[in-house]
Amino acid sequence: MIERALRDLCFIGDSINADGVYALFVEQVRGDLSDVRLQFGALQDSTSIAIKASVAKIYRPVYLAMDECESLNAVTLAGHPEPCAEGARGGTGERSESRPAERQLMKLGSVRREIRILRAYALVSTLAAGAFLLGAVHEARTASFDTLTVHRINVLDREGKLAMVITNHDDFPPPIVNGKPVKRMSGNDATGIVFYNQQGDEQGALIWSGRIAKDGSFQSGATLSYDSAKTDQLLQVDDANDNGRQSAYVIGWNEPDQTTPAFKQFLREWQAATTDAQKRAVRMKYPGTDAPERFFFGYDDTQSRVTLHDATGRPRINMFVTNDGQAKLQFLDATGKVTYELPQ
Repeated sequence: MIERALRDLCFIGDSINADGVYALFVEQVRGDLSDVRLQFGALQDSTSIAIKASVAKIYRPVYLAMDECESLNAVTLAGHPEPCAEGARGGTGERSESRPAERQLMKLGSVRREIRILRAYALVSTLAAGAFLLGAVHEARTASFDTLTVHRINVLDREGKLAMVITNHDDFPPPIVNGKPVKRMSGNDATGIVFYNQQGDEQGALIWSGRIAKDGSFQSGATLSYDSAKTDQLLQVDDANDNGRQSAYVIGWNEPDQTTPAFKQFLREWQAATTDAQKRAVRMKYPGTDAPERFFFGYDDTQSRVTLHDATGRPRINMFVTNDGQAKLQFLDATGKVTYELPQ
């Protein structure tokens, strides 16, 4: 590239203005000083001593800026002082002609060095910041606390879906059925833990509540329910205390498939109902959405009881012990009439 520039300018010995050729050369190589060595070596083999001397004069600022004066000092130019030696001695001959160019190139070299330093600094800073952040993430994953005060904790799986929620009664979440939140039928004012399956649907909960009114009346209760992937709870454990009337029991149900179109339509109408009468009418309209009870085992303020039901929810066997100590075993027909009883 440099040889072409010199040839185009009809380069002849020392008649070329050094600064002019230097400026043209800088424009063409655009500051790529590595090209100077290659081109200067080629000129050594193909030009006369006079041309070499002028070229040495032209390229002297480049070599000075690169701190490689030894490259030119090794070249003996007849009748001309060594370029770098002259520059080192502070000569006033040819060196003065290229002083502006020297300064320009030295500034360019200084800027390049600063850019390299900044790049190195940016790289080191980035690596340090990355190491710090990775360490912070690792630390967060293994952090331990003596006390953690929150209103609600959402535990997510790796896909971002809810796996568990620990919540107060004010922030209790709505149930998620078929991937969508719906209105909760009960337990809206409870504190507890809600469990979710891998689809993100609710699949059980542990809840509790208790209030004492200003007049001294009170209610409390706790429930542990077990749902399945497509249904509401199949098993539930409850206890309650209603102004001193205590009860505790375990119940099992046959639950309908909540993913069917009929159940989804029932759920939409039931949520739109605003009164108990409207909700009962919706239940009657969609009989297949009932959840018939299959067994009951518990006690209340009158007796301890075990009841077994058929598939439609009708009780067929009762076994109970009353508060006064009477024990009975009863067999019932489909209408609920006792057909056999012990003791007779």
